[in-house]
Amino acid sequence: MKAYECVFIVSTELSEEEQGELLNKFRDVVTSNGGEIAEEIVWGRRRLAYPINKKDFGHYVVWYIQGAGTTVDELHRQFGYNEHILRYQSIQVESIAEEVSYFMELLKRPTEEEEAAAAKEEKKEDAKESKEEATPAAEAEATEETKTEESAA
Repeated sequence: MKAYECVFIVSTELSEEEQGELLNKFRDVVTSNGGEIAEEIVWGRRRLAYPINKKDFGHYVVWYIQGAGTTVDELHRQFGYNEHILRYQSIQVESIAEEVSYFMELLKRPTEEEEAAAAKEEKKEDAKESKEEATPAAEAEATEETKTEESAA
Protein backbone atom coordinates (compact mmCIF):
# COMPACT_ATOMS: atom_id res chain seq x y z
CA MET A 1 0.00 0.00 0.00
CA LYS A 2 1.16 3.49 -0.82
CA ALA A 3 1.06 6.46 1.51
CA TYR A 4 -0.54 9.78 0.62
CA GLU A 5 -0.94 13.19 2.20
CA CYS A 6 -4.27 14.78 1.34
CA VAL A 7 -5.04 18.40 2.23
CA PHE A 8 -8.47 19.82 1.58
CA ILE A 9 -10.38 22.97 2.46
CA VAL A 10 -13.98 22.80 3.67
CA SER A 11 -16.31 25.79 3.41
CA THR A 12 -16.92 27.72 6.63
CA GLU A 13 -20.66 27.88 5.80
CA LEU A 14 -21.12 24.47 7.43
CA SER A 15 -21.84 24.08 11.12
CA GLU A 16 -19.54 21.82 13.16
CA GLU A 17 -22.14 19.05 13.00
CA GLU A 18 -22.51 19.31 9.22
CA GLN A 19 -18.76 19.43 8.82
CA GLY A 20 -18.43 16.26 10.93
CA GLU A 21 -21.02 14.49 8.76
CA LEU A 22 -19.18 15.57 5.61
CA LEU A 23 -15.85 14.27 6.96
CA ASN A 24 -17.51 10.97 7.92
CA LYS A 25 -18.84 10.65 4.37
CA PHE A 26 -15.32 11.06 2.97
CA ARG A 27 -13.86 8.69 5.57
CA ASP A 28 -16.35 6.08 4.32
CA VAL A 29 -15.18 6.70 0.75
CA VAL A 30 -11.60 5.98 1.78
CA THR A 31 -12.39 2.82 3.76
CA SER A 32 -14.87 1.43 1.20
CA ASN A 33 -12.15 1.66 -1.46
CA GLY A 34 -9.61 -0.32 0.56
CA GLY A 35 -7.82 2.61 2.15
CA GLU A 36 -7.14 3.64 5.71
CA ILE A 37 -6.74 7.07 7.27
CA ALA A 38 -3.57 6.69 9.31
CA GLU A 39 -3.59 10.22 10.73
CA GLU A 40 -6.08 13.08 10.67
CA ILE A 41 -5.18 16.65 11.53
CA VAL A 42 -7.90 19.27 11.59
CA TRP A 43 -5.86 22.38 11.02
CA GLY A 44 -8.81 24.65 11.65
CA ARG A 45 -10.22 27.86 10.26
CA ARG A 46 -7.64 29.86 8.33
CA ARG A 47 -7.62 32.78 5.92
CA LEU A 48 -7.29 31.75 2.30
CA ALA A 49 -4.43 33.16 0.23
CA TYR A 50 -7.00 34.43 -2.27
CA PRO A 51 -10.82 34.35 -2.39
CA ILE A 52 -12.31 31.08 -3.62
CA ASN A 53 -15.98 31.21 -4.63
CA LYS A 54 -16.22 34.60 -2.88
CA LYS A 55 -15.02 33.07 0.41
CA ASP A 56 -12.04 34.39 2.37
CA PHE A 57 -11.82 31.64 5.02
CA GLY A 58 -11.90 27.85 5.06
CA HIS A 59 -11.44 24.91 7.42
CA TYR A 60 -8.24 23.06 6.55
CA VAL A 61 -8.05 19.29 7.03
CA VAL A 62 -4.99 17.08 6.49
CA TRP A 63 -5.32 13.31 6.08
CA TYR A 64 -2.51 10.80 5.81
CA ILE A 65 -3.94 7.89 3.86
CA GLN A 66 -2.63 4.40 3.18
CA GLY A 67 -4.13 2.73 0.16
CA ALA A 68 -4.02 2.22 -3.56
CA GLY A 69 -4.03 5.04 -6.08
CA THR A 70 -7.65 4.20 -6.92
CA THR A 71 -8.60 5.10 -3.34
CA VAL A 72 -7.24 8.62 -3.76
CA ASP A 73 -8.76 8.89 -7.25
CA GLU A 74 -12.21 8.06 -5.87
CA LEU A 75 -11.74 10.50 -2.99
CA HIS A 76 -10.84 13.25 -5.47
CA ARG A 77 -13.87 12.37 -7.58
CA GLN A 78 -16.13 12.70 -4.54
CA PHE A 79 -14.46 15.99 -3.56
CA GLY A 80 -15.27 17.32 -7.03
CA TYR A 81 -18.97 16.52 -6.60
CA ASN A 82 -19.25 18.36 -3.30
CA GLU A 83 -19.75 22.13 -3.34
CA HIS A 84 -18.45 22.51 0.23
CA ILE A 85 -14.93 21.35 -0.70
CA LEU A 86 -13.19 24.50 -1.92
CA ARG A 87 -9.82 22.97 -2.87
CA TYR A 88 -7.97 19.68 -2.43
CA GLN A 89 -4.58 18.22 -3.21
CA SER A 90 -2.93 14.88 -2.58
CA ILE A 91 0.69 13.84 -2.89
CA GLN A 92 2.41 10.52 -2.44
CA VAL A 93 4.79 10.42 0.53
CA GLU A 94 7.51 7.99 1.57
CA SER A 95 6.71 7.71 5.26
CA ILE A 96 3.58 8.83 7.05
CA ALA A 97 5.33 9.00 10.42
CA GLU A 98 8.02 11.38 9.11
CA GLU A 99 5.50 13.58 7.34
CA VAL A 100 3.23 13.81 10.39
CA SER A 101 6.12 14.73 12.69
CA TYR A 102 7.34 17.36 10.23
CA PHE A 103 3.84 18.82 9.85
CA MET A 104 3.33 18.95 13.61
CA GLU A 105 6.69 20.71 13.95
CA LEU A 106 5.53 23.33 11.44
CA LEU A 107 2.37 23.90 13.46
CA LYS A 108 4.42 24.53 16.61
CA ARG A 109 6.62 27.17 14.96
CA PRO A 110 5.59 30.74 15.69
CA THR A 111 4.17 32.77 12.83
CA GLU A 112 5.89 35.91 11.57
CA GLU A 113 3.38 38.06 13.47
CA GLU A 114 4.11 36.19 16.71
CA GLU A 115 7.85 36.53 16.13
CA ALA A 116 7.50 40.28 15.47
CA ALA A 117 5.44 40.72 18.65
CA ALA A 118 8.00 38.75 20.67
CA ALA A 119 10.87 40.84 19.24
CA LYS A 120 9.01 44.05 20.07
CA GLU A 121 8.43 42.87 23.63
CA GLU A 122 12.09 41.90 23.96
CA LYS A 123 13.18 45.39 22.83
CA LYS A 124 10.93 46.98 25.46
CA GLU A 125 12.46 44.79 28.18
CA ASP A 126 16.00 45.61 26.98
CA ALA A 127 15.22 49.33 27.01
CA LYS A 128 13.86 49.06 30.56
CA GLU A 129 16.94 47.17 31.75
CA SER A 130 19.36 49.65 30.15
CA LYS A 131 17.43 52.53 31.73
CA GLU A 132 17.64 50.90 35.16
CA GLU A 133 21.36 50.19 34.72
CA ALA A 134 22.09 53.75 33.51
CA THR A 135 20.35 55.38 36.48
CA PRO A 136 22.66 54.01 39.24
CA ALA A 137 25.74 54.70 37.13
CA ALA A 138 24.66 58.29 36.48
CA GLU A 139 23.96 58.79 40.19
CA ALA A 140 27.40 57.45 41.07
CA GLU A 141 29.08 59.87 38.62
CA ALA A 142 27.07 62.80 39.98
CA THR A 143 28.07 61.86 43.55
CA GLU A 144 31.76 61.74 42.58
CA GLU A 145 31.54 65.13 40.86
CA THR A 146 29.92 66.60 43.97
CA LYS A 147 32.66 65.20 46.20
CA THR A 148 35.36 66.57 43.88
CA GLU A 149 33.75 70.03 43.90
CA GLU A 150 33.46 70.00 47.70
CA SER A 151 37.09 68.98 48.23
CA ALA A 152 38.27 71.68 45.80
CA ALA A 153 36.39 74.34 47.74
